[in-house]
Amino acid sequence: MLLNACGGGGSSAVPSPTVSIGASGSSIELNNSLDLSWSSTSAESCTASNGWTGVKSTSGSEALTLSSLGDQTFTLTCRNSSGFTSQSVDVEVYRIVTGVVVDGYITGSSVFCDTNGNLSLDAGEESVTSASDGSFSVRAGVCNLVSLGGFDTDMNNALDDLLLVTHLSSSSSSQSNYHCRILYG
Repeated sequence: MLLNACGGGGSSAVPSPTVSIGASGSSIELNNSLDLSWSSTSAESCTASNGWTGVKSTSGSEALTLSSLGDQTFTLTCRNSSGFTSQSVDVEVYRIVTGVVVDGYITGSSVFCDTNGNLSLDAGEESVTSASDGSFSVRAGVCNLVSLGGFDTDMNNALDDLLLVTHLSSSSSSQSNYHCRILYG
């Protein structure tokens, strides 16, 4: 009798799903539309969480109108019989703040959104210089809007040590364009 046997019989385990998610931009102005798109492989179902919710198809796209200031995370978790995989994308939601630095007009003032509360312009904080009429337009979220230095055109006087602060809260976050006056005196 001759017996011959071969080993083998590979695994038929389902590979874990893979997920990819992306956004139409890394930052977007308040109350504007953001497009999210995603795809997955080997997934049976997907669920959205954090900045969006619900059951999602295993690939697709969705337009969202963002109405809250600050950093938002959008996460997609896809599952199959072998487990789950999650991927996220982060988006900054901001508003445009326009205004004027006044006591007469203060020109050449550094106007910035102080996100960490130290009253100093740091790397990554949005800033502009006020125009000859004191006007400015700066991108901002929830922060202290700071005006630092400048020149008082009415008094013909340098204001090197001038520091003016106005708090921008999230309570006015329904406005994508926010107007304010930073007053001196």
